[in-house]
Amino acid sequence: DPEFAFVGPIGFDVGKIMANLTMAYIAASARAGDSPESKQKSDAQRAWLIDCIRDVWNGFAEGFDAQWKEVTASAAKARPETEGSSSSRRSLIWDEVKVQMPDSVREQFIHEVWEDTIGFFGCFTIRRIVGVAHIQDFESIEDVKLRAACERKALQLAMDMLLGKEELRNIDELVTAIKQL
Repeated sequence: DPEFAFVGPIGFDVGKIMANLTMAYIAASARAGDSPESKQKSDAQRAWLIDCIRDVWNGFAEGFDAQWKEVTASAAKARPETEGSSSSRRSLIWDEVKVQMPDSVREQFIHEVWEDTIGFFGCFTIRRIVGVAHIQDFESIEDVKLRAACERKALQLAMDMLLGKEELRNIDELVTAIKQL
């Protein structure tokens, strides 16, 4: 579906997934009901959603880090011994750059992806509440006041993220902020 095709910053996809999971987390509390059994189910769902949010970021960051290291290691092994055509010289130069990058470059890049993720998380959350494409997690809450309270929580988190009032330096800080909603 071309409407949903996107090529751009890595943090877009990661932020979008984490935002959806967070909105489901917020909405789950509104559907808890009064019985101990339904509250227990809601708590279990919310714990699972928190684990999913954590797993999305950690899975991405660890996988990206491992692939970066693998590419760097294979580039070091594949360096041509002699210069040949201009394309092999370009390859040699690029391989040298990749091999000689300090770990701090990789760490900085992942940090920048994190910052993009937080920004897109905030933008996507606002779009899904204020925009035309609402999410079923909130729309299915029949009590209008309760739905509005959930939407306010999500919007507040999103605005704080975008305006820098909530400086979230890592996934643990994000999870803490979500749990405080």
